[in-house]
Amino acid sequence: MYYIPNFMRKSVEFLCSDGMYLKTKGLFRVCPSMVKLSALRQVINYGDEDYVMSNYHPNTVAGIMKMFLRELPEPLVIF
Repeated sequence: MYYIPNFMRKSVEFLCSDGMYLKTKGLFRVCPSMVKLSALRQVINYGDEDYVMSNYHPNTVAGIMKMFLRELPEPLVIF
């Protein structure tokens, strides 16, 4: 059984909740603001469960997902 972190679930729900977010130009390609990305990461790392993903730009939410996947000790997909 695998554990999916709560912030990943919230991120996917946020991006899928409104069809417009998935149509955001360069959603997983455009780099978000590092200041905003660091702020969201800090909120997640300190375990504040009251944060709302809709307070963040879709590129920031996609960026935090990419950051998490990049920092996994073992890759999900091996090429």
